[in-house]
Amino acid sequence: MLYNGKRRWDAQTEVSRLVEFTAGRLKDYQVNFRYLIIDEGAFSESQVVKERNLAGLLFRLEQSHNPKEMEEAVKLLMEWLADEKGSELYRSFIAWFQRVFIALRYPDGKFTPPQDLQEVRNMLAERVLEWKED
Repeated sequence: MLYNGKRRWDAQTEVSRLVEFTAGRLKDYQVNFRYLIIDEGAFSESQVVKERNLAGLLFRLEQSHNPKEMEEAVKLLMEWLADEKGSELYRSFIAWFQRVFIALRYPDGKFTPPQDLQEVRNMLAERVLEWKED
């Protein structure tokens, strides 16, 4: 399960502990499995950088609280994907920026979709200036 809430995940990961105990013959049919929790907020910055964890970096971008955090994450992404330009992975990140990250920050829809990570970085830099003015 992918979790991106503000509070850390602390519920049971074993489903049988989340379902009321069933007595008698039905007990044999009680759900009993575990699930994997990926808590986006639990990834530390140092862990993401040390492991070059692209998923963790994506989580950092989603949870950026200020322009500096966004800029640093995009810079890391550019470094890590420097040799991947044109690859499916690179294109997937661009698509995510276009459809999710930037679209949420430009709710009026007035932006030119970026074609590469440098354009993403430039767009964020422009947005930072607007935020400072506001």
